[in-house]
Amino acid sequence: MRSINKLACRLWGHQLQQRVRQAGNSEVAVACCFRCGSYTITRVH
Repeated sequence: MRSINKLACRLWGHQLQQRVRQAGNSEVAVACCFRCGSYTITRVH
């Protein structure tokens, strides 16, 4: 299950970064919490 969660997290983070870049916002770093399954979005100025 963890391997699947990690893969899904990478794919989700990649898609989110693409959406943010298309929106014209500053670069965003996406980190995933494998234990809780939540995502943290940090903006890079």
